[in-house]
Amino acid sequence: IATRARSHMSLASSRLLSHDLGDGVYLCLLEESDAPSLIAALDANRAHLREWLPWLDANTTADHSLAFIRSTREELAKNEGYQTGIFIDNVASTSPSSSSSSPSASSLLTQPPRLVGMIGFYNLNRITRSVSMGYWLAKDANGRGIMTRAVLAYLKHAFGPIMQMNRVEIRAAVGNVKSRAVMERLGFHMEGTIRDAEWLYDHYVDHVVYSMLAKEWA
Repeated sequence: IATRARSHMSLASSRLLSHDLGDGVYLCLLEESDAPSLIAALDANRAHLREWLPWLDANTTADHSLAFIRSTREELAKNEGYQTGIFIDNVASTSPSSSSSSPSASSLLTQPPRLVGMIGFYNLNRITRSVSMGYWLAKDANGRGIMTRAVLAYLKHAFGPIMQMNRVEIRAAVGNVKSRAVMERLGFHMEGTIRDAEWLYDHYVDHVVYSMLAKEWA
């Protein structure tokens, strides 16, 4: 992910690491001040995310989110991987001065960006030059190609001159059709199925393993 100072009016000037996905969507490193936004996004999407993510019950407070954000910074500092939030710009119009007037550019207010998901690398192995990727997205942010663009940005970085990975792996539950569609859309190779790979609250789920190799990306 490219490092650059952001001057976009909707983001804090102190947010230095970001990547523009277009259409008002950005990947940014989480800051400690994002903890309330992160738990708010999880709370608003618990039923949606609980279908496939096993860790919701262990993340119920802003303190939990703060601890997670701090762990991502430690992970980055140790060069073991990194996580970025997925943010969407919010633009709301003020009420027109009269019922006959229409909103103008001056009546548009840019609201703080909204955190709608996460994506990140983990299990980074410099010896085998391999890394795993995971992600989640708020329900109301689906249908815009956001996660496809985010995964594509991560792949470019993984196989680029900085990380120089040979293999990127993503696993998803067999029934997680939307997540699997992202990988298949981007040309990942389906390697096989791991039976009873994950305990999901009250039952096991099988995982499908997808991978992309550097030679396939090139």
